[in-house]
Amino acid sequence: MTGAVEGDGSADPRTVLHVFPTFCVGGVPIRIVDVANRLGAGFRHRVVALDGRMDALARVRAGTDFQAAPAVPAAARRGNLLAIMRYLKRMPVDLLCTYNFGAMDWCLGRALSGAPAHLHFESGFGPDEAHKPLLRRNLYRAVALRGAHRLVVPSYTLQRLAARHRWAAAAKTKLVPNGVDTALFTPAERGEARRPRPGGERPVTVATVAPLRAEKRLDRLVAAVASLAAASGAQAGPSFRVVITGDGPERPALERAVSDRGLADLVALPGARDDVAAALQAADVFVMTSETEQMPNALLQAMAAGLPVAAFDAGDIKVILPPEQLPFVCGQGDELAFGVALARLIGDPALRQTLGAANRRRVEQAYGIDTMVEAYRRLYAAAIGGRA
Repeated sequence: MTGAVEGDGSADPRTVLHVFPTFCVGGVPIRIVDVANRLGAGFRHRVVALDGRMDALARVRAGTDFQAAPAVPAAARRGNLLAIMRYLKRMPVDLLCTYNFGAMDWCLGRALSGAPAHLHFESGFGPDEAHKPLLRRNLYRAVALRGAHRLVVPSYTLQRLAARHRWAAAAKTKLVPNGVDTALFTPAERGEARRPRPGGERPVTVATVAPLRAEKRLDRLVAAVASLAAASGAQAGPSFRVVITGDGPERPALERAVSDRGLADLVALPGARDDVAAALQAADVFVMTSETEQMPNALLQAMAAGLPVAAFDAGDIKVILPPEQLPFVCGQGDELAFGVALARLIGDPALRQTLGAANRRRVEQAYGIDTMVEAYRRLYAAAIGGRA
């Protein structure tokens, strides 16, 4: 390829090919679109979604050169190594970026073909690896990533796992924490969404934002709501409601659980929505019930919105949150402690305000989006330039 990375005096942008298992709206695709929107004209981006889902393209800003890659043969989508190698050889690409285990065949295809420069990003696991990475996948990662310039991870937890299972040499593993747009995700003003309803006090709104998948364990939230509803009915505690924003394969099971427990008036499942910032501004408490996480974007967004958090311990959640929040992070399997933490936050407005302010400060100090984007810019430039 001709041209050079932005900043070296060349007008030629470099082409980055992104290969995702899916490019539907979710944490990793949104993060990469956010990065591309801010990187500027030094890069053009082409994306392959192995399942054909390209929903996240709608989030690309006007003026950002980010679009679907030229047609990918069906065999390459299915992981055929020869088809992948042929595709990479004929594509004018400066940098290949692959995401999670679902794109690992493309890592191996790139290793066998020898071009282009390659960065692989591991951001988390599905339910099949929630407790421990699978041996066969560890072996495949170690082979397929041998020629990658860097293995990039967002969390200390993943960095330790990568070292323990030898996915890549320690010198090739790079930790880049996620970042959040603190200008978009801001604490709410006391506007209409947060005022009391006519004739009574406004219920405390407990919110979560997540794809409705098994590993998110939203059944634990429904169970906690049932217990709290029973307790508040007996003791006339503060009123509350729960909003679960997102969509996915677990939706029917969650709807049944809500109906079976008689919680239809307390729990809303409005589906996925684009204006996540507005959803968080309408909330008072954020919860995270996942069985597996690494560095969840939704948590950073909720913190930037000034919300207190009740969560189960997963990935780097205890590292991300400030010390004041740690008593509200419960061990996996300790549903009783989670219910107690949630009840405390629902019942104590002053505590919610204190923790929310601490969370906002923490994000501003450590997890701004500009820091993340600059780290990506340097990663791209170093990989394309072949620098260690």
